[in-house]
Amino acid sequence: MTKLLDDYEKDADGSQQAEAYAEQIAEFQLSEFRFRERLITLLERISYRLEEIHDQVRQNSKGNSKQEH
Repeated sequence: MTKLLDDYEKDADGSQQAEAYAEQIAEFQLSEFRFRERLITLLERISYRLEEIHDQVRQNSKGNSKQEH
């Protein structure tokens, strides 16, 4: 990404190559955004599932302690 920015600044005199760099940077940023969105969704799912598991464990431990008494 830094190399793209450096190259863009070198060629920022309005050349076609500068436009190509700008497009590459935009595509990279879009793909990075999509990756982050997928990652956030995945982490939310994992968090939700861990909460479910934690609740099940808590219920099981309550059930086990009642059986012991």
